Amino acid sequence: MTSRAAEEECPKGEPSRNWLQTPGDEDLLPHVTAGEALSGLSKAQNQSEPEGDTSGTYAEALRAVPPGENYLHLTAKRGHPDPQFEWRRRYWSFLLKLHPDRPSPTIQGQPGPWVGPFHWDNRRLRVAELKRLMTFPDRFVVTGNRRDQQLQLGNAVPPILAERLLGQLAAELQRVDFGEGVRILFIGFFAQQSWNGVSDGLIYEDAAQLGEQALAAAVVPVYAFVVTFLILRAIALVTPLRATEREEALGMDIVQHGEEAYATGEGAILIAPPDGEVAVAGRD
Repeated sequence: MTSRAAEEECPKGEPSRNWLQTPGDEDLLPHVTAGEALSGLSKAQNQSEPEGDTSGTYAEALRAVPPGENYLHLTAKRGHPDPQFEWRRRYWSFLLKLHPDRPSPTIQGQPGPWVGPFHWDNRRLRVAELKRLMTFPDRFVVTGNRRDQQLQLGNAVPPILAERLLGQLAAELQRVDFGEGVRILFIGFFAQQSWNGVSDGLIYEDAAQLGEQALAAAVVPVYAFVVTFLILRAIALVTPLRATEREEALGMDIVQHGEEAYATGEGAILIAPPDGEVAVAGRD
């Protein structure tokens, strides 16, 4: 995640494979870098595309942005001698360029003419490269024109991510017992004092035990709800449980991740003026 309040820069010098790791991640596998993902693509697999041309309005600016950076490199706040843009007046993906030694950022389904990520060779990513970054196999065929292919790949869930998530979900579901309430009632029917040393169930002529079991099955979820509600209320006294109206108006993708979910314009960004009204700025 990113924070608009944080101004910290990435570590200086050569980037590390683990540059995004935080304390506690030491046992995790290192991130796969963009260079590793794109390695081994043959010329036959990765042929040039007419849509890859980056000549035009911001061609020189794109070439001036180093790998791993975006338009912010060309601002006065970054110390650029000839600033071309104002600080944070564009989407973070404007003129965003991949770094071969870092993981790839989000692949957008409908990027504007100068919305990245771009290849570190100052060109648009090709379909074969998009498939690699999204973990699709090379043999996977994406139909439609170039725009359709970008849209499908950018809006897709990476297959390896889906496989890992669904695999873990399936494993957890196998451990969950959905019949706990039924089992509680069954005890009220089939309990036998000669086995449990406490009481008999309905079958053994003790209807009271079934009533106690039914009461327990009803009370437990109510108790869990009430206690959870009280815990949330206590937390709310310390920190908000809901985003502010301004944050909801901007969209949680921008607030929490520093990017929009479905970018359709060239570097457009929603900016909230002091009076709280949302305005659109940054379109060239």
